[in-house]
Amino acid sequence: MFNIIKAGCSSVVIPIPAPANIGSKMLTYLQDREEMPTADLIFIDGNHDYDDVRADIRNFFPLLSPRGIMFGDDFGWAGVKKAVYEFAEEHSLTVYSPGGRTWLMY
Repeated sequence: MFNIIKAGCSSVVIPIPAPANIGSKMLTYLQDREEMPTADLIFIDGNHDYDDVRADIRNFFPLLSPRGIMFGDDFGWAGVKKAVYEFAEEHSLTVYSPGGRTWLMY
């Protein structure tokens, strides 16, 4: 949290000290009550297991604004790569991976 405060971003970054599946439910609840806008950027950095990455993407993607971007790292892990490409294909999205370590989907 120190780096967020130091960068002056504490008013736009919402840290959630909870497992990802609980965090996505909390944010969905806030959006449903119109207490939080849709997100322009969502960064995924969790477990590298296919099922966990797939769940994170599926749980957080609905929170994005229509022109939002989801991105993450550890694209060299097979589970991450498979989950990202699979979701992108199912939703006609583009995947870009500069340097092969990070990824973004739009």
